Amino acid sequence: MKISREVKIGLFFLAIVVAIFGLLNFLKGQDIFKNTNTYYAIYENVEGLSPSSHIFLKGLKIGAVEKITFDAASLKFVVKININDKYHIPKNSEAQIFSTDIMGNKAMRVVFGDSDYFLHSGDTLVAGNVPELITVIADELVPLKQKVDTLVTALNKTAQALNTILNEETQENLVTGIASLRKTLYNLQQFSAALEDEKGNIKSIVENMNSFMGALNEGSDDVTRTLHNLALLTDSLQAADIKATVGNINALLSQANNPEGSIGKLLHDGDLYNNVSKTIAHLDSLIIAIQKNPKKYIKISVF
Repeated sequence: MKISREVKIGLFFLAIVVAIFGLLNFLKGQDIFKNTNTYYAIYENVEGLSPSSHIFLKGLKIGAVEKITFDAASLKFVVKININDKYHIPKNSEAQIFSTDIMGNKAMRVVFGDSDYFLHSGDTLVAGNVPELITVIADELVPLKQKVDTLVTALNKTAQALNTILNEETQENLVTGIASLRKTLYNLQQFSAALEDEKGNIKSIVENMNSFMGALNEGSDDVTRTLHNLALLTDSLQAADIKATVGNINALLSQANNPEGSIGKLLHDGDLYNNVSKTIAHLDSLIIAIQKNPKKYIKISVF
């Protein structure tokens, strides 16, 4: 059977139409060779979302947006989406619009719920919006900017304070202080070296101190007895009639200072002192003479 030219041309144009239809659906993100379920989601704002925008499930593309219409009665947007029918969506799942880049391009993603019941083709998903990346960054940058402004202000005040404090005199004092500190560190180093050299002597001193402390501990009983004796002596002195003794001594000194008294005459009368001295000298001579020749002075009669 021969096919006429007209039929061939018709089949050719039909093939072109099918190819164009498939190409358009491919560009829209739809696969005409796969079965899909249709769902709806209602949003107040669909900025950045467009037909053919992709739909993801945990990063995997599972469908595309088919059409976006405006409902004048509710002033909301109705988004028609097609999802591969092999994905069963729980009833409490959420369809979220999110930013795919910082340029404002949007896509949708399905966040599965935990319901045991699944949506059917034509049902409506719970709608949700994820804040835009730029909005999130702006929300994070505003507090950061405030902190940076506060930090810059504090740094400016600190710089001004440092300029006020670090005048020429202060700088000179700092230089002098650093030099003194360097000298002190050098002296400490020298002192440390000297201690290192005298380590043996220091060890001997410490050992001697330990020995001395040991000796003190051993003689603690003697020290205790000595302190006890001192306490007894102090108690005895307190109990003694020191006032009467002092009075007697004063009276004796008064008699000695009185030239008319016996002791005073002895102390103040020069002649009496000389006579007494001569008498003592004669007695000394007599005793010496008796010692040399006792028979002359001492006669012994034997009956």
